[in-house]
Amino acid sequence: MPGITAIENGKLGGRPVGSVSKNTLQREKLRASFENHFIARWNKLLEAQEKDSMTNYKARHYTFDQIIGKATETMKVEADVTLKLDI
Repeated sequence: MPGITAIENGKLGGRPVGSVSKNTLQREKLRASFENHFIARWNKLLEAQEKDSMTNYKARHYTFDQIIGKATETMKVEADVTLKLDI
């Protein structure tokens, strides 16, 4: 509820339109700093991920999912497969 002075002046009170809090400004500066840090090292990061995906199964599939995208539909495979479980 707005204060008495605001009501007398016909205003609703609260923060002015378009103003930003100090915390939001600090967050935006920090985010920009991180972005600049990673953009500067983008090629090294990409090469490291590519090298890791050559040897690591999970990294390879993660990379493919990020580049190509995950399948939107499942595929039905018809084959004679026998699974043997060691219990």
